[in-house]
Amino acid sequence: MRVLLLISWRNLIRQKRRNVLLGIAIAFGVVVLTVSSSFSRGITVTLLDRLVVYVAGHVKVNMVERGNIVSPIVRDRNRILAVIKETVPEVKGIHEDVNVFCRAVGNGKGDYGVVMGVKMDKDFRGYLQVDRGSLTSFDEAGIHNPVVISESKAKHLNVDIGDKIRIRFQNINNQNQTAILSVVAITKSQNMFMDYAMYTPVLDMRKIAGYK
Repeated sequence: MRVLLLISWRNLIRQKRRNVLLGIAIAFGVVVLTVSSSFSRGITVTLLDRLVVYVAGHVKVNMVERGNIVSPIVRDRNRILAVIKETVPEVKGIHEDVNVFCRAVGNGKGDYGVVMGVKMDKDFRGYLQVDRGSLTSFDEAGIHNPVVISESKAKHLNVDIGDKIRIRFQNINNQNQTAILSVVAITKSQNMFMDYAMYTPVLDMRKIAGYK
């Protein structure tokens, strides 16, 4: 072992330039691997812990009527919820997928987006990182169709707290529908997938989308 260490030390001293270049190459390779690993881990967390949970869910229940896969609807809501809770007793939460794809217009600017009806519970409040405004206004009865948007969407629509957003979409009966939303909070952009969505109370979303 002593002989091997001595030979290695002499080799390092005699080939200084080669060893320096080799050390730089190894360090660069380690940096690239570390950054790549962190990037892939970040994508996994973003997709699974945020996008899947709050947009699609781990399990999705659809009811298709007359072959219309574009507008699935669950009519017997209470019975379906009871079956889910009975079948999967360890379920952590159930989110209703009440949303519409729309064309939104703010102050002189327009953009496409998805308006999602949500229940502002403890978990969802913890997910949102508010930059301006307040989530307490989300549940105030005096505000007509409150909406929470990301700072990226607010920039595209040129809106701020208190401004109005006009949306146009097709309701559950495939009829053109319009609605006006009031911006109550703007959240920090967390990822490109969730910045596309706008959040409004699920009860308001049911009304403007044409659900009973």
